[in-house]
Amino acid sequence: MIINPIKEYFYLCNVKLKVMKTRVKLLFVALTACLIAACSEKPVSPDTPYIIEGEVPNMEDSIVVTLLEDHGSIYEIVARDTVMNGKFRFEEPVKEGWTHLGLSIHEGKYGGGYILSIHVEPGAQIKITGHNHYVNLWDVDSPNPRQKLNNELRNAAREEIKAFVDLENEMTNETHVLHSMAEANRIGAAYQAIIGT
Repeated sequence: MIINPIKEYFYLCNVKLKVMKTRVKLLFVALTACLIAACSEKPVSPDTPYIIEGEVPNMEDSIVVTLLEDHGSIYEIVARDTVMNGKFRFEEPVKEGWTHLGLSIHEGKYGGGYILSIHVEPGAQIKITGHNHYVNLWDVDSPNPRQKLNNELRNAAREEIKAFVDLENEMTNETHVLHSMAEANRIGAAYQAIIGT
């Protein structure tokens, strides 16, 4: 069978053309999908507040949670919320230049002045989950890359941080006992001086 070279050439060109048209259609569909996805995402304004939602199932109601701005060695109060049903919530705008916050509780077994580091950005949805009284070890779920790094570092040193907090709490309790004993001795001496014995 003799094949006509001209027919074969046009046949191959036709096949290549169909393949190329299919590729162009696929590229067009892919670009359209990308454009739709890009347009559906709303740009975040610098004024868009971040939202921090916390859940600590075992925490008693009426505990006050404080959100702080980290200014290096000084913290400034941003907001406070009272825990109800194990939940708290903050919705605040990002102050220009201040994207590193701290979360603290100074009541009961949650106290002690420990601060949970939180990195925020406009429009961020941040979820905090706590399972115990180690506030600085609570989980922070955030899209912020600095927060992800902070979480990795905290998780790597979790046991050491816990041991440090326990040791510091033990030392604080012993200090309170020593102060109480000194106060009792002082009161006892004053009483003895009053009654003259």
